[in-house]
Parts: sequence; C-alpha cells; structure tokens
Amino acid sequence: MRYNSVYDTGWVILPTGIDSKLKYLSLVSESVGFIATECFGGDTLLMLSTTNGGTNWRKNPVTGLVEVNDFLIVDKNTGFLAGKGLVNGAYAGELIFTNDGGLNWP
Repeated sequence: MRYNSVYDTGWVILPTGIDSKLKYLSLVSESVGFIATECFGGDTLLMLSTTNGGTNWRKNPVTGLVEVNDFLIVDKNTGFLAGKGLVNGAYAGELIFTNDGGLNWP
C-alpha cells in the first residue's frame, strides 16, 4: 500500500494479520484505505480498514453478505458493498453501506 524508494523494488510489504484472500482495495488518501476479503464457506466476510497508511489494519466483520462483487468507498466515512447475501434461505443480490468508516456494515 505504501511506496518506498529506499528499497530496490519500491514496495513495502504491509502485513494485514489475516489469512483470507484479499479481493478488492480502495485508497481514499495516503493514510486511509479499505480492503474487502474473500469469504469461503463459514468464514466471516471482513472489510479491513487503515487510517495510518497500512501500518495497522482494523478487522471489520460484514454481516448480511457472503460474497463481495464490488465496492465503492466515497470518503473516509462512507462506503458501499455490492454482493451476494442469504435472504430467506436463498442467495440474492444485496447492497449494504457504512457511514462510520467501515466499523459497521448494517
């Protein structure tokens, strides 16, 4: 997430602290960013968020979705997730949002 010209490659590996596959990345600024994880049977879908350029990542569980197809982060507080959710025992398209920086995805 952070470019560093000190290293030959120019890139610094920033651990997220999770084992899930990282699916989508959105950077709002140099310090604020979000990553959606991929969810496999029984796993909890997570949105990771950082406010310090990726040094630390907060794990924010997402309820209501089992798969993310796309997401849009508007600013440091507002974002939308489009994906597949389980509704009345069947899978259906769902759109959910956050307005608190990804802490809650109602």
